[in-house]
Amino acid sequence: MSESALRSGIRSAVRGLWSGALSKGDFTSAMKSVINRQLQLAWVEGALDCGIDELSEEEVKARDAFIKEQDGFISEFGDAIKDSNKKSGGKLPPLFGRAEMWASRYADARNQAKTLACGDSKLLWTVGPTEHCRDCLNYNGRVYRASMWAKYEIHPKSSMLACHGFRCQCQFSKTDKRLTKGVPPRMTG
Repeated sequence: MSESALRSGIRSAVRGLWSGALSKGDFTSAMKSVINRQLQLAWVEGALDCGIDELSEEEVKARDAFIKEQDGFISEFGDAIKDSNKKSGGKLPPLFGRAEMWASRYADARNQAKTLACGDSKLLWTVGPTEHCRDCLNYNGRVYRASMWAKYEIHPKSSMLACHGFRCQCQFSKTDKRLTKGVPPRMTG
């Protein structure tokens, strides 16, 4: 249950298609399997962070929509891998760079689950030790109820942030700090 398991599974599928060990159909099947399994686990982790061990119908629908969106990118990625496969002289590292975007979806899924499951808990946005986009800097230190973050669909590692969640190391943490007045500013991404 981790981002590293998602990363490892995706990299394995990418390497398999790139090297010719997997057909595109096998690649698609492997990607769907690892993405579905790991993102479901991420969603459970996010809910457990709030002490919730059973997802509501709304949370299951949100999780399934999130996973379906990720599944929608698999075919295009498979075509890109085939176009720059080992046989044609293509390089593997750039493909792993794209795979890294999927690995970051683990934390994104966990954060979305947390905003839904934590309800009225107060969540503090904290930037991580990396270069920050304007959205992440704008949210840093802000405290809103999880339901408020969820209402505006704002969470760390979101693809809607200016950084698109790529290499984002921001996180939510429960806090007893005072709520930030007003509503969260709009994302600029």
